[in-house]
Amino acid sequence: MEFVGTIDASHRLTFPPVIAGLRDSMLQSCKPGTVVREKLTRSQPSKSHQQIKALWGLVIEMVKREFDDRGWDLNMLLPTANVPTGIPVPRDVLKAVFYAACGNVGDQGERKTMSQMNVLEMSRFFENCRDHAARTWGIIVPDPDPKWRDKLDA
Repeated sequence: MEFVGTIDASHRLTFPPVIAGLRDSMLQSCKPGTVVREKLTRSQPSKSHQQIKALWGLVIEMVKREFDDRGWDLNMLLPTANVPTGIPVPRDVLKAVFYAACGNVGDQGERKTMSQMNVLEMSRFFENCRDHAARTWGIIVPDPDPKWRDKLDA
C-alpha cells in the first residue's frame, strides 16, 4: 500500500488520522520479523491542462509548420517504399515520433505518456523534444520559459 503524508515544521512525516490508522493497522497485522519496505518519494505537483496545451502545442505546431514550409512530407519522415510522396506529416505521427524518441523521462528512465508525467517529467519531455527536433531535423523550438528549472528548485 501507499500512504501519502506531509512533512511538518519539525521535519517529521505526518499522516492524516485516517491514513495513519490504516498504516498502523497494516503494520500491526505483520508478524514480528516480517521485512517491510517503506519508500519515501517527493510528490511533484500535477501539470495543468494549460501547461500541456502550451508546451505540446508549441512543439507540434512549430515542427509541423517547419515541415510544411520546407516541403517535407510523410515519406521524408518515414522513408519506406510503402509511403507515397506528397502527403503532409500528420500531427499524430509527429506525436508518436516524439513519444518514441523522447518519452523516457521517468525516474528509472521508463517511457511515459503526458497523462502519466508529473511537471518535472513533462519539462524533461519538452526539452527532449526540442533537442530531438534540433538534432534530427535542424528545427529550433524556442523555450517558452528559460527559467523553468529555477522555479522547480524554489
